[in-house]
Amino acid sequence: MDSKMVVEGNESYLLEVFRHRWPIEQWERTGFFSQDFLLKINQHWLKFPPPDPQSHYALAIVYAMVMTFGVMGNSLVICMFLRYVPTYRSTSVPMYLPTYGFL
Repeated sequence: MDSKMVVEGNESYLLEVFRHRWPIEQWERTGFFSQDFLLKINQHWLKFPPPDPQSHYALAIVYAMVMTFGVMGNSLVICMFLRYVPTYRSTSVPMYLPTYGFL
């Protein structure tokens, strides 16, 4: 689809309203946004305001908590595996190890 066809009609009005309503210059200075990016946004999404920064911070906190619990859980599994594996002589290969399937 040609980019000139995208800007015709109602979309050009929505683009102008979006440009005047939100701090696009500030977004361009940070390097995360360009004017060409507006042409790629569907006109449906231009009707809505961008998300609040607080929602981004809340999602970052949730992701950090999920990551922390995941790392803690996986490290507990590794510790349990290493702690409770019975020791064998170095000549025998323990058949119950999950890594034995890769040998």
